[in-house]
Amino acid sequence: MRSKSLGLVLSSLAVVAVLTGCDPAKEEPAPTTGASAPAGNADAGTEAPAPPSAAAGIPGADNLADVKACGELAASLRANQKLIDEAEKIGPPAGHFAAGAAYIAAAAELNTKAADAGAEVQAAADKVHDEMLAVDEAWQKTPDKKPSKTALDAAIADLKKVCSAK
Repeated sequence: MRSKSLGLVLSSLAVVAVLTGCDPAKEEPAPTTGASAPAGNADAGTEAPAPPSAAAGIPGADNLADVKACGELAASLRANQKLIDEAEKIGPPAGHFAAGAAYIAAAAELNTKAADAGAEVQAAADKVHDEMLAVDEAWQKTPDKKPSKTALDAAIADLKKVCSAK
């Protein structure tokens, strides 16, 4: 019995790892600092100036980032809901561990999709993220009992409301 539980947990972790894998093509290089400047440079040890943000000097650029993020968040929520529904159909306890892993992966994906959005969209996405993790935690505590998703549904509705105002 213990080996089955361990197998379920490890397979759930594998699902999370696969679903949240990094795309090296999308990674940005680390910012350079003045530490590599010549020793005689008075600015050595200070950070190089930050590159201007995409919104600098462009009216409405923040709103464009919000609109883009909201579109990506909505698509992510739809896609992940399909995965969660499939996992829940498997039934307890294996499907519920898989559903929990799907919630973790979906929560991680929301963070990446909301990264470039404004503070209001990020806050709403963070709320959905936190509620997804709470649902996963509830699945893990009692895999035979379906957890309430009322708070998650409310957080998703709030995110949709914030996005519809953009």
